[in-house]
Amino acid sequence: MNRPAPWRSIMATVVDRQPFRVGGATIDPASRDASWAGGKERLQPQTLKVLTVLVGQRGEVVTREELVQLCWDGRAVSDDVINRAVLLLRHLAERAGGFQIETVPRTGYRLIENGGSAGASWRSSKRKAIAGAGLAFVLVAGISAWALSERPSASQGRPPAPSVSVVPFTAEGGDSLTRQVAESAPASLTRMLSQSGFAIVRDDPAAARDNSKTDYIFSGSVRRTGNVVDASVQLVSKRDGRIAFSHDFSAPIDRAGDLADRIGATAAAELAWTGAEMVLDPREHLDPQVANELMTSINLTNEEGQSIRAYQMARHAAAMAPDAAIAQLTLAVQTGFSISAIPREERPEAIAVARRSAARARALAPEFGDVYLTRCLLRSPVRLSECEADGRHGLEVDPRSSFVPGFLSDILYAAGREDESLELASQAWANDPYKSAKLARMVQMLELTGDRAGADRYFKEAVRLWPDTYRPRAGRLLGLAVRGDYDAMEAFVDPAIDAEKVDKVRLSALNSARRKRDLAAAEQACAGNSLRYLNKVVCMTVLADLGDNDGSFAIASDFFPVLGAAKSVNEDAFWLDHPDGYDTALLTGPAARAMRTDPRFLNLADRLGLLAYWRSHPLPDFCVKAHEPVCSRIRGNFS
Repeated sequence: MNRPAPWRSIMATVVDRQPFRVGGATIDPASRDASWAGGKERLQPQTLKVLTVLVGQRGEVVTREELVQLCWDGRAVSDDVINRAVLLLRHLAERAGGFQIETVPRTGYRLIENGGSAGASWRSSKRKAIAGAGLAFVLVAGISAWALSERPSASQGRPPAPSVSVVPFTAEGGDSLTRQVAESAPASLTRMLSQSGFAIVRDDPAAARDNSKTDYIFSGSVRRTGNVVDASVQLVSKRDGRIAFSHDFSAPIDRAGDLADRIGATAAAELAWTGAEMVLDPREHLDPQVANELMTSINLTNEEGQSIRAYQMARHAAAMAPDAAIAQLTLAVQTGFSISAIPREERPEAIAVARRSAARARALAPEFGDVYLTRCLLRSPVRLSECEADGRHGLEVDPRSSFVPGFLSDILYAAGREDESLELASQAWANDPYKSAKLARMVQMLELTGDRAGADRYFKEAVRLWPDTYRPRAGRLLGLAVRGDYDAMEAFVDPAIDAEKVDKVRLSALNSARRKRDLAAAEQACAGNSLRYLNKVVCMTVLADLGDNDGSFAIASDFFPVLGAAKSVNEDAFWLDHPDGYDTALLTGPAARAMRTDPRFLNLADRLGLLAYWRSHPLPDFCVKAHEPVCSRIRGNFS
């Protein structure tokens, strides 16, 4: 630490236990209570310490190392612990209002109080202007997922950091609503890109379009037609005028208030991955046409579910840019995401091409953690141990990666280590808080771990920012199903929206049978070959709860086709024949407790790679926390 003396006084408030204000909240260190208009909560001790440090240095960057020294007495703590404390403070900021915690990429955090709140006097007029709607700013692409400007790859050297000027949006028409959206959008872009890991630098609005340091111009226009407000945004290369990114938005007038934030969220979500193309090549930027295809392919997969089209675009982009790590990595990832949609006869060749692209990406960008995730995406998911090792290595190489924590969260979720999975999901979300997939993941994990209020907060935010995607609803339903909270699940299901995933009439009948312990009625609700996915999920666990283990494991054989794979079967060939059906949390979650009393459970766990994983890694939560009888057999001979 290079400034120890002033820091000693920062903790005086905690020592003296004097209340203080931050934004709209009053903090009482003696009781650790935070109160605000309409709410109150008790802070965890370490969270209070982190808040006190950040408040003591309002507007200044506090490094992670300084937080460790001051809040944990210099003890070795993982990034997950710090991320969790910051995440809890961001939740407090959302509820109390008046302040926010800004991530400063690869450095630390900064507490910023909004205009008009207590303590705002620390800010200079320069910083106040950053939050002003309609002002231009320069965006240095210090992207958390890649941070390429600070971590050059072995073969591509140290590229210069480009900049993006976001200029005021044009309001087409004179109505107040159009002007309001046009004025709010640049501020939303500033805030959301900053919180997603972009470093923000002020610029002179009048000179933004002519600034010689600007590589890209981010602009937009807003218009109203009847009862609909439309907006268009684009990112243009100043060097050649080509469009690197564009997107159209539309909202009815009663939802137009969310439009500015939707614009910011979409830009942050898409640029968090493919914004790295701006700095990959030290000689010249990636062709904007290729960049646009990469951005579009990611959006098609994550937000629109069009995986096969996304795969085709990624393959075309990779062929056009064989020496671009981002293009090669995107193809590898998109192939893994899309494998079940690719025709069976084309899958072997698609996997072979994707594996070559993955190897090329690792060679081009060995310092980027994401390149170590592709081996798992392009092979059978039964290799849980190898997958976790790859993810841990990726996080070691790239501690600030936006995507590796989410990858590891998925693995631990599959293996039944739910609490650790939630911590990693929180870290992934904190690095990239506006992606619909990460919001949905938080909804799912919080429902699974029993935090209904937390799940509801993330769900509402996901629906507000991404009203056209189904992912948050799917995550909530699956989280409730894996937990076994069927009453809440039944109450949440909307037949008009969820009909493809669940038949509510059958779900209600099954849930009624469960409550009455009526096996015959449950078997009737589960009869037939036309059960929808989530009905099957609930049937599998409820039948076991009521004593019909044969019926339960019959459904399990549909969910987990690898159950039928003989030891001599080629792993790749079998996986490419059965690329779906591997959500093993359906077996390791709380809802499957009765299934784990059946001898067939360990045989199924063996075929799915779970048993080998548990015998060389920490045991699942149903052993560590619930101490279920099956756990004594996991470490020994179960045959």
